[in-house]
Amino acid sequence: AYRAVCKEVGETPTKLGFRRFIGSSVTKNVDYFYKKHRKTYKGSRARLKRVLKNAFMKNLSRIKVYDAKIMRALKKIKIKTAIITGNSESVVKAVAKKHKMPYDALFGDEHMKGKSKTWAIRQLLKKFKLKKADVIYVGDHVKDIEQAHLAGVKALITPSPRIYSRAY
Repeated sequence: AYRAVCKEVGETPTKLGFRRFIGSSVTKNVDYFYKKHRKTYKGSRARLKRVLKNAFMKNLSRIKVYDAKIMRALKKIKIKTAIITGNSESVVKAVAKKHKMPYDALFGDEHMKGKSKTWAIRQLLKKFKLKKADVIYVGDHVKDIEQAHLAGVKALITPSPRIYSRAY
C-alpha cells in the first residue's frame, strides 16, 4: 500500500517513510501525502484513499493475521473482542472473514474519522459497560500501547519484528 501511494504521488519509497506510514491511519496517511505533494499531485484526497484501499484489497491474500485463533478462543468463552484500527473497515472486514476471525465491534478509519484509538477504547468501555481494570488492549505498534495507556487500560504488544524488516 505504501508503494502504491508513493507511485501515485511520484515519490520514491524509503524505509523511513514506510516506518512513518505503518504507524498511521488511512486518513492521516492520505492527508500527509496530499499536503506534501499538493503542488504536483493532480488527483484528489478521495483518489489517494481509493489507491490505498485498493492496494490493501489487492494484497489481501498476503496479509497475515497472528491472533485469529486467539479471537476465536475468546469468542468461544464469551469474552468480548473488538478491532480498533487505522485501516479501512472494508479491508478489515475482508481480512477477518478470510481468517474466520470473530469480533463484537470494529472501529476502523471511517468510524473513527481521525479520532485516536484512545477515543475508540473509551467508546467501547461505554458501549459494553466495562471497567478499565477488566480490559486488556493488544496492539502491534508502540503507538497502540501509548493510546491504551492514555485510555487507562492495560496493554500488551504483539511481537512482530517482520513489520520493520520486510521490504517496503
